[in-house]
Amino acid sequence: MASASTTKKSKGRGKTEMKMFEKENARQVTFNKLRLNIVKEANELRTLCGAEIALIFFSPEGQPFSYGDPSVINRYLSDAKDTSEDAGVTAERNARIAELNIEYNKALKRLEAEKKRGKELAEIRKANSSKYWWDRPVDELTLEQLETLVLRLDELKIQLKDRLEEPSPSSTVASSLTSSHKVPRGL
Repeated sequence: MASASTTKKSKGRGKTEMKMFEKENARQVTFNKLRLNIVKEANELRTLCGAEIALIFFSPEGQPFSYGDPSVINRYLSDAKDTSEDAGVTAERNARIAELNIEYNKALKRLEAEKKRGKELAEIRKANSSKYWWDRPVDELTLEQLETLVLRLDELKIQLKDRLEEPSPSSTVASSLTSSHKVPRGL
């Protein structure tokens, strides 16, 4: 026997009583929400199973709403005419839907892989951002970054040439010793 301390204190998600909403506005809002959910589920059923679906809804005000395959609706409107042509078209449509679902699933897998790769590259980029600009791998730079790198290297080259060519006060003795030696200009 269950003791009083182990019994459930709440009913959980119990069934709600099915009764019509008293407020007309609440009825209309609920109708629209449920209608959209039913159409969504019907579309999913049609896509996944290849089912032929036709739905007709009447709002609380009596306004009709419809959703479905034209072939199903035409079948009922034309009093069951020869449906062999419709069956061929439906089979082609279902085959095309199956192909599109396969392509869609492949695209989703590629998207997920690219998102994962993007995250990995962002982590690498974050790790590399702390390095000096000249230590960054050239393979990972964009064209604009490569052009900037070339400009910076040219500027560095000019600055090095200028420093080697200008005499400094502490290097007067060294300059007299190295005056016979030429500094290479091909840096």
